[in-house]
Amino acid sequence: MTEKSLTKRNTTLGRAFKIVPYLTPEEVKLLASEAKKRRNGERDSLLILVLFETGLRISEALSLTSSNIDLFEGRPVLRIVGKGKKTILI
Repeated sequence: MTEKSLTKRNTTLGRAFKIVPYLTPEEVKLLASEAKKRRNGERDSLLILVLFETGLRISEALSLTSSNIDLFEGRPVLRIVGKGKKTILI
């Protein structure tokens, strides 16, 4: 390998370490409460909270139906078929 290719690889590697900003719990609550004020607000607010509380991918959350709700040890859980067709309980 040449010295030039090593330098190029290091600059590419540096991009992978950018800090990703996350919403705080307070910001999520504010976002959900603002969503309630709009058309379809209850639905949108619930979707925001489900995404935040569970960490589901948007496609997983949008595919939820009442048939995804199960009981585990007497408590309600969501049965999710995730990436790689793996089933998880949340």
